[in-house]
Amino acid sequence: MVSSKEYDRLFHEALNQMPPQRLNVFRLCRQEGRTYDEAAEILGISRNAVKKHMVLGMRFIHDYIFRYGGISLALTFALKNYFPAGVPSF
Repeated sequence: MVSSKEYDRLFHEALNQMPPQRLNVFRLCRQEGRTYDEAAEILGISRNAVKKHMVLGMRFIHDYIFRYGGISLALTFALKNYFPAGVPSF
């Protein structure tokens, strides 16, 4: 069974390992709910740069969690990001 505490610990460790600009983009878009355009304006970078930072940031977090927490925690990360409201039942 996947430990929520373990997932949270690894998630925050991954955030702490990100370059500052990538972390700023991630926080604005994922944690504050800003659009790519809003984040770009706030940070003074292009929308494409924001998108690239998000793609690289999400990949980094997934890889970090997989490396240090295994496939169960990596799958938890993937599911939380593809189904933020919860995994649908079929």
